[in-house]
Amino acid sequence: MASRSGNRRKRPSGRARKKRGSSGGLFRLLGILFILSVAAGIVYLIKSEKPETSPDRKDIEKPGIIFEEPASRPSTPSLPRVAIVIDDLGYNPRIDAAFIKLTAPISFSFLPFGPHTKETATLAHNCGKDVLLHLPMEAASSLESKVGPGALFLNMDDDTIAAQIQADMEAVPYVKGINNHMGSKFTADAGKMEIVLREIQKKGLFYLDSRTTPLTKGLSVARSLGVRSAERDVFLDNKQEANAIRAQIARLISEAHTHGSAIGIGHPHPVTYQVLKKDLPVLKKQVKIVPVSELVE
Repeated sequence: MASRSGNRRKRPSGRARKKRGSSGGLFRLLGILFILSVAAGIVYLIKSEKPETSPDRKDIEKPGIIFEEPASRPSTPSLPRVAIVIDDLGYNPRIDAAFIKLTAPISFSFLPFGPHTKETATLAHNCGKDVLLHLPMEAASSLESKVGPGALFLNMDDDTIAAQIQADMEAVPYVKGINNHMGSKFTADAGKMEIVLREIQKKGLFYLDSRTTPLTKGLSVARSLGVRSAERDVFLDNKQEANAIRAQIARLISEAHTHGSAIGIGHPHPVTYQVLKKDLPVLKKQVKIVPVSELVE
């Protein structure tokens, strides 16, 4: 009969037990670390998979990132151009100065030898306005005395006409161009107008035909000689009444929209001044007011 001790399993020594316990703890630790690393990877993937939304503007507006405006903008249609010339200045300095100080590039034509021509022409020039000589010429139905000093007449010879033009130009400082005062008889004579326009050409000035007669040869002769020139489209104030002047201004605007530009001539009447002063803001929205020198060709 075997002893009891022979059937009992042999128990490991304390050293062996310690070694086995140490190995098991290491495996457990490695398993825990593996599980933790897997879990961390899953969390990272979940956090990185955000919906594809556009970033906020503030997130990308950082120094060095510039949002540029479009290279070009749609252009607005340009307004037709209008020149307004006020004739007959040089005799009433108060009303002349009031017109000159209107906030628009209106042009001004001065009669030679007017008592205040030099001072008001200088004022106009200093205000940046075009200055013209309002050259008196013989009219078909007026006495010589009505035309004014410095006038040209058909009975003058060529040298006398040239000398008179020279004297008239010297009487008006800062002259850029010339337009005729009266002249319904003189401007209808192509030969005499050629003499005048050659003198204008020598001085490098332009000519504006006031068109005091439908028979005028002024513009056609000027163009044939190569003189920079233009002609009046509308008289603004033949009738000195506010509504009549506004009707003429409406005609001027219509002409400008039809042809691209137009020239109106007015005079230093108080009612003309009042209409322009009141209506200029509206007028500027419909046309571009320019010096008359911009419309000569």
